[in-house]
Amino acid sequence: MAIALYGIGIGGQFAWLPEAITRATDLPLSFIGKTLGMISIVATPLGLLFWGSVVDYCSGRGMKNAPLKVGQIGTGLAALATASFLFIDDLTIGAVAFGAQMFFYAIFAVAGGATMANITPSNMMGKLTALYYLLTNLFGLALGPSVIALVAGAFEGPRAIGTSYVVCYVVCFVMAIVLLGFASRVIERNRMGETA
Repeated sequence: MAIALYGIGIGGQFAWLPEAITRATDLPLSFIGKTLGMISIVATPLGLLFWGSVVDYCSGRGMKNAPLKVGQIGTGLAALATASFLFIDDLTIGAVAFGAQMFFYAIFAVAGGATMANITPSNMMGKLTALYYLLTNLFGLALGPSVIALVAGAFEGPRAIGTSYVVCYVVCFVMAIVLLGFASRVIERNRMGETA
């Protein structure tokens, strides 16, 4: 379920963030798309490498369910960076905040993939990986943009879609943090039962 919430948050971002910036700043979409793309191309791979190293380090130090626990931290930081969008009027600061958000968001791929590898029996890995990506894409591509558009009706003015995007993203990510914590406890309990 946390994966679906990630999908809704990030799917909505990909659909609406450029439009939200255009409505708030009157910058052309072509400029916004190039800028966001360049930032993403740098921040996301750096985030993947960083978070993967952090998970490996924590696992090596004996942290149980390191991918999920580190995932909670990265997800919280991504939600905070996204929440800051509402208070930023400077384009340079906004670009830095977007870069931070994409860097922190990268934990999604690390936590999901590492957790799947840790808990999935090898004879079911193909099916569960397919289901994992089906849920992420189905919810992200189908529900994310629709949910943000629906919630935008609660706001007014040129920043309505941007405010809706931030609210939906933060709510989805906070719920994902709670679900990651719950999943971590369930996995720990199940592992204790197996060793007993």
